[in-house]
Amino acid sequence: MQSASPKRGPSSADANLSIVLNLMCHTTCHRQGGETEKFAKRAIESLVKKLRKKSEELDSLITAITTKGSKSSKCVTIQRTLDGRLQVCERKGFPHVIYARLWRWPDIQKMEMKHLEFCRYGYDLKYESVCVNPYHYERIRSPAGKDAFFSFLKVVCWVNCVMSCRARETK
Repeated sequence: MQSASPKRGPSSADANLSIVLNLMCHTTCHRQGGETEKFAKRAIESLVKKLRKKSEELDSLITAITTKGSKSSKCVTIQRTLDGRLQVCERKGFPHVIYARLWRWPDIQKMEMKHLEFCRYGYDLKYESVCVNPYHYERIRSPAGKDAFFSFLKVVCWVNCVMSCRARETK
């Protein structure tokens, strides 16, 4: 009688499609504000392809994502582009933000992210390589007063816009 072999997660030795499909299972696409499934798949395919020759970093990414950051992992780096952004599905975005939205915070903005102390290639360090490991960043929330102030400003701008539109209609 054969004993069942222990189930293992994907590794850099697996086919790209197998890795992509496994990493897709861990995305935030199902959450409100999450990226579309098509966008997520393309972004993950692009990243896996870029990491194919960096098997140690690809394994670090797989570990980080499949354990939701509970196991330590190394930086997962890609080449910084001239404008610092990555294009996926005809949309440009900052690479660390794209992958943080896919796997951690579907609604995060660039100014809310800060690399952790141990991350050697955080986006803001401006090295030629950028770490896109979402578990190497933390979310920085703006002070409550700031959020309330900006919400107030949005309402004021909206009211002014509505009033100016109505003024034009009455002329």
